[in-house]
Amino acid sequence: MKFLFLLIVIAVLSCETKKPDLTITGQIDGLKKGKIYLQKVKDSTIVNLDSLELYNTNQFNFDVELNQPEVMYLQLEKDTIDQTDNFIAFFADKGKLEVKAKLDEFSYANLNADYKNQQKFQEYSQNIKRFADQKLDLIKAELEARKANNQDRLDSINKVYNSMTQRRYLYAINFAMNHPDLEVSPYVILNQAEFITPKYLDSVYQSFDKSIQKSYYGQQLNNLVTQRQSK
Repeated sequence: MKFLFLLIVIAVLSCETKKPDLTITGQIDGLKKGKIYLQKVKDSTIVNLDSLELYNTNQFNFDVELNQPEVMYLQLEKDTIDQTDNFIAFFADKGKLEVKAKLDEFSYANLNADYKNQQKFQEYSQNIKRFADQKLDLIKAELEARKANNQDRLDSINKVYNSMTQRRYLYAINFAMNHPDLEVSPYVILNQAEFITPKYLDSVYQSFDKSIQKSYYGQQLNNLVTQRQSK
């Protein structure tokens, strides 16, 4: 009986002292009232995992239990009419993530993680944003060229666009192959998969460590490779 009681006490203490896989702490300068959501994608839909009401405080904390490393989101519901710049994507993994943001620039928050998947995800996101900004500039230039009925200018813009698209997916391929031991790598390839041929998709997948091939995004990539090759 005493032995059974001791086992129960140990089990209770173990539950009480279990640490979360990921601890997210944050501060939003300028915030007086609002609500922040922790989210993820499930079955192609963004679902809420947790939420916090913020009143007379600009600080928040989430303790997260993870099934696997994956992309998650923070969404801020502001107590203002303006609901823009209220979304942050990050790569969730075991460790700590610190968020320092401004109310009117929440999407551009400074994220500081002590684990590699987020550090590399941030590096990838910053570089992909440069390609996205260039794409917007090209779209603007194309509209102006069409308005002026300038075919030579349109042809030149099209060449630049094709070159930019190629550099973007080659960057993703090189990034992933340089980090074969990180779960962020198959995510990066999935993110750019529409521009990558089945042959390259398979080559990149085969370059990953076995544990990454079996990871959440690794399995998705394998399924995509199989699907593309069967066509």
